[in-house]
Amino acid sequence: MAQKVYVNVADHKLKDKVGGKNWEVEDITSVVLPTVSHPTIAVDSAGMAGSIDMPNQSKLEAMEFTINHNNGTNCPKLLTPGLHKFDFRLARHRYNVGKADLGVEGVRYEITAVHKSTEHGTVEAGNPLGSTERYSVTRFVRYINDKEDTVADIMNGLIKLNGKDCVSAVKAILG
Repeated sequence: MAQKVYVNVADHKLKDKVGGKNWEVEDITSVVLPTVSHPTIAVDSAGMAGSIDMPNQSKLEAMEFTINHNNGTNCPKLLTPGLHKFDFRLARHRYNVGKADLGVEGVRYEITAVHKSTEHGTVEAGNPLGSTERYSVTRFVRYINDKEDTVADIMNGLIKLNGKDCVSAVKAILG
């Protein structure tokens, strides 16, 4: 029987380890998580109706992490140049329509990144002066209910998607 599962974020928390200290960052309005994508090459051959944009699953393209905030407690730490180690956690409600089951699950992201830009926001009467921070990601790990789901580690050449290692077969061939 088909079943539909609805998931919505109940709450979230962001910690930033920068300068050797963990800071809980408050007044985060939204976070844009990195896109994990692979470089592609067009494959075209006689007899094919067109080309196929084939991904190289053992390599990653550059990833960006974005934090939008209202300059709350510890938000100035987000502008610190250099390496940041983020621990981003969220609780989400999960409703399985097919089983009429309601629950909560945890999702955690470990993101290592380097600050690359600050957009100081738009001034508008009656609204907080928010900012947007952008980071270049070197490592991205996602856990669902404490089970590692995704690893995209550019510096160490690790790519695991849905628990499947995308790099070891290539490394084994090369020795």
